[in-house]
Amino acid sequence: MAFNAIKYLIYGALCIVLGLLTWKSHDLSMIHSPDYNSVGPENVTAYMSLTGFGTVLIGTGICLTGLLCFVTDSFIRYIPALAGIAAGFIFMNRAQSRYNGT
Repeated sequence: MAFNAIKYLIYGALCIVLGLLTWKSHDLSMIHSPDYNSVGPENVTAYMSLTGFGTVLIGTGICLTGLLCFVTDSFIRYIPALAGIAAGFIFMNRAQSRYNGT
């Protein structure tokens, strides 16, 4: 039980760090090129902000799941991860459809 909790906390922390780097640096090289082929130079900041924020949401949900793993063995511990993944993908999908046109 503790191993799974630590594993989720590490994965969540890595997602949060990656999301913050993406969100704050606006560096397109942090994601692979098919995801930003049609993003114009004027939209890079908004595109990377939405993508980074979505990654932070995913990492936050995974970290919360890791914390709940210390407390309970029930299925309820996975709800924050599922909610974070869903919310993160909504933000990433919004960035893709709005700024990349795909």
